[in-house]
Amino acid sequence: MPYFNWGPAYVETITAIKGGTWAQSWDWNPPNWKNLTDNDTTAVGWVNGPALTSEMQTSLSEFISGMADGSINVWTGPINLQDGTEYIAAGAEATDKEIWYLPQLLEGMEGPSE
Repeated sequence: MPYFNWGPAYVETITAIKGGTWAQSWDWNPPNWKNLTDNDTTAVGWVNGPALTSEMQTSLSEFISGMADGSINVWTGPINLQDGTEYIAAGAEATDKEIWYLPQLLEGMEGPSE
């Protein structure tokens, strides 16, 4: 199961504040792809659940490796909004802004959307 870990970002910010070097910024805190379980260095971690079979583990490891090396991008179109409107064209990759500021939920997601 995935989890988010704010520890490394907080340590970096507190260290900069204490050192007098902190400046306001928007930072992307990526996972440590080499070790998703190292809570000292990763902002996004992973813990295998007890139901994960060895076959599923193999598939998951391939997926994680693809995410790490860039060969898999889950934000590559075609991606539609919940109402069916095209959001990301086939073959195009979403920008950070398009990912963070979705105008509504994506197709297949359930819940209220504007």
